[in-house]
Amino acid sequence: MPTGPPLSCCCGTPFVANDIYEFSYTAKDPTVNGIGFAAVRDWNAWLRYETKDDFATANPLAAISPGFTPKSPPNPAAS
Repeated sequence: MPTGPPLSCCCGTPFVANDIYEFSYTAKDPTVNGIGFAAVRDWNAWLRYETKDDFATANPLAAISPGFTPKSPPNPAAS
């Protein structure tokens, strides 16, 4: 067990074990991360449910059985 004075936040309130704390801040020039996940999700939904896009580009997988479900490759780290 560490010894010394208890930790406190900027208001002088001590931290309490098993309480939930939220830390938020405004970043300067933040980058957008994770947008690729949404793009893959939307593309898979288009492949699964649509026959053409807004520009009349045909879905190359539309002729395959309606039960077709696009899947990503398995993640070896998840095993």
